[in-house]
Amino acid sequence: MLNDEATLHDDLGRARFVETLKQVLLEAETPLVVAIYGPWGSGKTSMMMQLREALRESDDASSPQVRTAWFVPWEHSRDSQPGVSLLLAIRRDLDLDDVRVDRALRAIALAVADEVRIPYLGLSLGRVRANYRQLAEQDVERRSEQALLREHFKDVIAVARGGDGGRKKLVVFIDDLDRCQPATAVAMMEALKLYLSLAGCIFVLGIDRQPIESAIASEYANLGIAKESYLDKIVQLPFTIPALNKEDVNSYVAARLAGHLGNCQQMLTLAAPDNPRQLKRIINALLLLDRIADTSFPNRDSRILCAVALIQNSAPDLYQRLRRNPEDWALVVPAGIDSQERAARPGWLEDMLSGSDTREALSAALLLLRGLLGSSSAGIVDIQPYIGLSEQVSGRPPGAERAETPEQLDQQTAARIDEAVPLYEQALKERVQELGTDHAETLAAQSNLANAYQAAGRVDQALALYQETYRNMIRVLGADQRDTLAAESNLAAAYQAAGRIDDAIALYEHALDGMSRVIGADHPSTLTAKGNLAAAYQAAGRIDDALALYERTVAEMTQALGADHPATEAAMAALRSLQN
Repeated sequence: MLNDEATLHDDLGRARFVETLKQVLLEAETPLVVAIYGPWGSGKTSMMMQLREALRESDDASSPQVRTAWFVPWEHSRDSQPGVSLLLAIRRDLDLDDVRVDRALRAIALAVADEVRIPYLGLSLGRVRANYRQLAEQDVERRSEQALLREHFKDVIAVARGGDGGRKKLVVFIDDLDRCQPATAVAMMEALKLYLSLAGCIFVLGIDRQPIESAIASEYANLGIAKESYLDKIVQLPFTIPALNKEDVNSYVAARLAGHLGNCQQMLTLAAPDNPRQLKRIINALLLLDRIADTSFPNRDSRILCAVALIQNSAPDLYQRLRRNPEDWALVVPAGIDSQERAARPGWLEDMLSGSDTREALSAALLLLRGLLGSSSAGIVDIQPYIGLSEQVSGRPPGAERAETPEQLDQQTAARIDEAVPLYEQALKERVQELGTDHAETLAAQSNLANAYQAAGRVDQALALYQETYRNMIRVLGADQRDTLAAESNLAAAYQAAGRIDDAIALYEHALDGMSRVIGADHPSTLTAKGNLAAAYQAAGRIDDALALYERTVAEMTQALGADHPATEAAMAALRSLQN
């Protein structure tokens, strides 16, 4: 059986991309942010691990050019300041035992902490922002807190690069950013822009773009920020992991299907998903089914077993139809018929074997099966034993039906959202079972499900879950905690979407007050909250209040983030629209 862990070994022809990226990083000017984009299961973590290893191997041991660190922000989901957690990861990975690092980390913690714990320093800090500001004024007169923080970040990075005059590049790999709650993901990217855009630094982000863009949209709700332009301002070098090519898939499959299962190689290569994780799951399912069948179904044809496994993965609606009507197999097997006969397909079968690359590939694999079995006898098979066997690895109770609606056939976008909701529901259920109701990951899964309900237009369910999430975070994390305040803002946005504008404004105002106290009035999330409140004032017809708040927000964003920041540009556009 194949495990699902990231690996340093390249089985899928990615070495050429890793080598190219390595050369780019060694030669690139800094600072630089690289994004390795890919959906769930596409192999982002493996590619990043292989890239890190390639950088290490390229170094001359006596005079290394590069130092590397690894950071997984979702493992620090309770931390309100992921930038601090990132510095601690750098300190840990590079074993930085330096008084300047300790001094800088203490100063940063004093500046940003609500309740920050720094295990390496044995330091636990409470709300000491006021004390820090007093010290900062004594040390560096008239310097802004943000500028001073940046200097402390620079101190840590300078030591990480090799001390005074160090010329080594520091390459930090940030993995699974898309698994974070929206507030944490955006805070991490803001830290890269505001504090860590420093000479000698390269950050490599492993990102599933869709969740990150959703996080940006959630965090900057009502400001009209284009998700794509936000990422473009953070990321200077995007790289999208390409789909698996058939030659690499064929080699991968051939190495893992031995004996009589080798006659499935052509079919599996032809219809294999281009996602490595899904490919591994199909191979594992086929291996498991074959072992089970050794005792329960010794006379099976492994090619038909493979075909059923592929249908189950690539066309679950067709699989469910075969469960209900096994006699339809006689129509399905010759489904990959030539163009002259294709018009003879039943309409339902045409729909199920077309409309996407995955389903078209499945159709081609079924044509191949027809040739392997012989066109005259291909459909004369009792498919029920194969269906019964495949149910044992379906992941669903026997008889469980897949939802089928007209919208899933006619509206692909709506279909993806509808299909995503059960996945979020299952994820929350698993988190509750494995971790309990009060774990940070459970609360994050609850928030994600509320977002999915909202995106699917299930407003009442979304609102109820936003309310429950907010109550749970107050109970578990406390009212004055960043994730709780983010949940309060999410609930306010849900109220606004439901037309409850007065309730929305009350929550926006309360959340803004909390953010100003906890993370500071000039923090990017606080400035975003001001923009959200201004938009709510405008929606409520309180134009004077909206105009005044937009003016303050634009001025503060320009000072803290810069005039070219997406949030600043969006706030300026909203202000101009209101003034006109």
